[in-house]
Amino acid sequence: MTHQKQTIFFSLIVILPIALSLIFVPRALTDSYLLPNVSLKMEEPQFWIKKIENPGRLLLAPEEIQKMNEQNLKKEDLLLHRVKDLKEEFTREEILSLLKDDWESFGYTGEVRYGRNGHSLEETFWTKLKNNLNQESLKERNRILFGLISKRTDIRVFPTEELSMSDSANYEFDRFQHSSISPGSPIAIYHFIKDRLWVYVQTPFIRGWVRITDLAVAKERSEIVDYDEAKDRLIITGNFIHVFGSPSLQQTVFLAQMGTSFPILDLPESSGMTGPYYVIRIPFREIDGKLTFRNAYVPGDEDVHRGFLPYTQKILPIRRLKCFISPMVGVKCLGLGTAHAL
Repeated sequence: MTHQKQTIFFSLIVILPIALSLIFVPRALTDSYLLPNVSLKMEEPQFWIKKIENPGRLLLAPEEIQKMNEQNLKKEDLLLHRVKDLKEEFTREEILSLLKDDWESFGYTGEVRYGRNGHSLEETFWTKLKNNLNQESLKERNRILFGLISKRTDIRVFPTEELSMSDSANYEFDRFQHSSISPGSPIAIYHFIKDRLWVYVQTPFIRGWVRITDLAVAKERSEIVDYDEAKDRLIITGNFIHVFGSPSLQQTVFLAQMGTSFPILDLPESSGMTGPYYVIRIPFREIDGKLTFRNAYVPGDEDVHRGFLPYTQKILPIRRLKCFISPMVGVKCLGLGTAHAL
């Protein structure tokens, strides 16, 4: 899988047919939207789960999943990385090679690209963008920093908020958008742009540029390893859930997406008189950009799970589907899938 194909895979926004708009209107008005021989019940996971002979049968045990993950890490075409295992120094030529690969895949090729408001990206834009990569500041040997994402953020192909579209109205496909990164994700930092507002990072599944304000830099690699390998973890199984900064559950620190996990410090049944919630550990960016950790709180009745869910056919279907209307792309649905140990 090439760097470009991987980006398209992770950036793809799932757009379902207008038939899904039935969630916004009475049933009497929706039957005509259904395809022939299709009923509303067929859109519910339980309809299909009941047809499976043994839906709770374990497909892979945790140790088998771990083995599969180890095998995938060895497949170079998947471009996966275990951040903690990256070497501490990269040569100038190695980082330049990564930047060159990005530019050849997504940079200026003479093909017309469109930015915000549908205007074309002129050659002056591309020249400025390339100069902003700050390649001249690279040393012969460059020490890699390690850190954690402190709030949900986009990871971009280049250090810019500008869009790159093949069509002036094709807003849902931005070629500069790799993916999004969840709080708590480990990263390695290769390089900074001149104003140090953007950093070039390696995540477990993609590399690219993120805003420096959205990450916290660790003093030692061991800080992110200890955090990432904490065994007792709270897994987010809902679409998005609120993570709060205090036991009062009033102030949201951030929204955590399905599949994100955090080390558990305390369980709802052991929270004493302070309330029925999970206490978790989250990364925090101090004013100087350094990594520290703070306690955060998740209501005990939220759509979460202690530890990864078992890998079964019953778990694999859509657990929860939340849809909304986007003025640019129509009906958009999130929450396609569920969290398990993969």
